Amino acid sequence: MRKSIFSFLAFSLLFGQVDYESQIQSIFIGNCTSCHQNGGGYQNNLDLTSYDNLMDGESDNGPVVIPGDHAGSLLWQKVNSGAMPPGANPDLSSDEINLIAQWIDEGATETPAVDVTDLFFSEYAEGTSNNKYLEIYNSSGASVDLSTYSISTCNNGCDAANEFDYPDNVTFAAGTVLDDGDVYVVCHGSASDEISAECDQTFTYLSNGDDFQALTLAGATASSYTVIDQIGDWGDDPGEGWDVAGVSEATKDHTLVRKANVTEGNGGDWASSAGTNEDDSEWHVLDQDTWEYLGSHPHDISGPAPTVVVNEFLADAGSCCGAEIFGDGEDFVELYNHGDE
Repeated sequence: MRKSIFSFLAFSLLFGQVDYESQIQSIFIGNCTSCHQNGGGYQNNLDLTSYDNLMDGESDNGPVVIPGDHAGSLLWQKVNSGAMPPGANPDLSSDEINLIAQWIDEGATETPAVDVTDLFFSEYAEGTSNNKYLEIYNSSGASVDLSTYSISTCNNGCDAANEFDYPDNVTFAAGTVLDDGDVYVVCHGSASDEISAECDQTFTYLSNGDDFQALTLAGATASSYTVIDQIGDWGDDPGEGWDVAGVSEATKDHTLVRKANVTEGNGGDWASSAGTNEDDSEWHVLDQDTWEYLGSHPHDISGPAPTVVVNEFLADAGSCCGAEIFGDGEDFVELYNHGDE
């Protein structure tokens, strides 16, 4: 991964949509809520301690945010003019003011309304010893801040139906930017040197084959979540692992590589993603400890080359050279393919 760390505010102006809780609310907490709290009782009945309080429209001035129109929103007008915060309190920075404007123009939603299907697992390995990893690929056409995503899991089957045992089990630091067309690798901290060379973040509790792993939006809880992609499925412990592409228990002792024609996550439909044979599966199932595709995506992975040998040969013997055995006949060569293709 070509990993870049930006300030969170600078990132938001460059990439993607603004998240209210982590970006806008943090501005209010740092600059506004010493006055605008307690149901707004301290200042014009405007409470900025939560999204719902901000958007309820019950301040003395009515609604202070007009979704889609930052210039017409009283909130932006006040911070842009320097009238708020008042008195000797420092003005908001230009980045903070611009971020509020961007959030309003994007619709002033609490959660970014973005298409997140173009981020997905591109490779998975359950190797010998601690040689385990997950690779995430960005095919969105734009850089993505991974801090708005997480990996949520169940261990040896899920304890409750359709609930994660460990929501947000893997999280990503703010400003961890995954470029379009690049991959981000989460590996075991004691993985081989070859894996570690491509690893961006370590995590100890990766799958032993029967552990369900899902790429989710950050902030997932056991029962409230958005699944973008997953390997494995809900339910009881599957045994050693899940079948993939007709290979029994393929999530155990194998490497899985997403096919090049897959451009988005499975959205929680593991059965369709795993498939029942090589043709209908989204995955190539490779031998254990196959690392050669790690660190980039996509790949053109074809089957083994045909192994063709001359199986039988006969030339017209005529009156010599074995005619007494083969007799007179037509010339021919018989070829035999003993490969897998």
